[in-house]
Amino acid sequence: MRSDLPIAERDRRIAALRAAMARSGLDALLIPGKGHMWTGRGAVRYLAEFHLWAHDALILLPAVGDPVMTVSSHGVASRVAARGWIEDVRGDFRLTRRMADAVRERRLERSRIGVAGTGWVFPAGMLDALRAALPGVDFAPADRVFERVRSVKSPLEIEQARALWPVIRAAFASFGAALRPGITQQAAWAEAVRTATAMGVRDMMAFIGEAPDEYDPPADVPLRCDGVVRLHMEICGASGHWCERTVTFARRDPTPAERSVLEAEVRAYAAVRAAARPGATLAGISAVFAEAMADGGWAPTGPSAHYDFHGQGLDAIEWPLHSSADPAGTHGDAVLEAGQVFSYHPARPYGRTAGFLPDIHDNMLVTGTGGERLSGDWDLGWTPMG
Repeated sequence: MRSDLPIAERDRRIAALRAAMARSGLDALLIPGKGHMWTGRGAVRYLAEFHLWAHDALILLPAVGDPVMTVSSHGVASRVAARGWIEDVRGDFRLTRRMADAVRERRLERSRIGVAGTGWVFPAGMLDALRAALPGVDFAPADRVFERVRSVKSPLEIEQARALWPVIRAAFASFGAALRPGITQQAAWAEAVRTATAMGVRDMMAFIGEAPDEYDPPADVPLRCDGVVRLHMEICGASGHWCERTVTFARRDPTPAERSVLEAEVRAYAAVRAAARPGATLAGISAVFAEAMADGGWAPTGPSAHYDFHGQGLDAIEWPLHSSADPAGTHGDAVLEAGQVFSYHPARPYGRTAGFLPDIHDNMLVTGTGGERLSGDWDLGWTPMG
């Protein structure tokens, strides 16, 4: 194996998962993976230490013995076995056939196997095929068994997440330096891409706009650069970890309303960080945000269109997650634990405001003394243009 991470980190993850499996009465855990930017790739990186850029995968972690992985490509299977943490990797477009063989080889055909990823990643047809091939197996829902363990980051994972912020800061600086009237959105974004790629970034995405209602992928259209240019960027670093941030580049001062709501959101973020301690809940800190905004004169007039908070690590969006809207707000709430990392972006509407809303995105580490900003002292306000 050629992974640069210590084997002790792999063993820590497996031991934590096996302890959770034992508490749930599971003989094995079946974890799906996808070469997908948002969800599914991180599970493979977590257990196999391999960046699955495409294809589907299944990992079987038995309570005793080595894990086995199937992936829908013979070529990728050989690369995982040579470079990653799992040596028994089998390539076959028909993943379920090879995985059923692995279950029988490990004498688990009369066992209770937990299945993770059913709500996000695991195709229903694939699970049906496994049930048909292994009628004696009790396939039990086990999303939380896997996700709760993965949500608490080790010191190594926290340092990997922290190390990504200088990279995204440099990419934003390159974008800002390229801004001039007439440059296209794509050309300006290309400067950020060049910087991020040179610093090891594997995947990235962006939204850009010069008006409050513009939030689209970079296009081949010229920028005016006469007021505000807003860029939202999400990047996956060489370690596999993700972070996301929005920066508002401005050639004008905020309007009184824009300045007021920005100041209120900065205060609200400070209140959320103070409340983000072990034992609090995502719903609870969402309420802290809403109360702090109301105290600042900006009571939210509705729910956010996205999650207020969601876990972030080796997948761009991880459990736990919470939205102020139903049904999203009903299925992801959780009690916080030290070591969890969240993407923070409670983008609520405020009704009477006009212009650009703050659109604060940041990453927060839950600690015993509150939420730590992994971005460090990065200014949450507007960035002068030019």
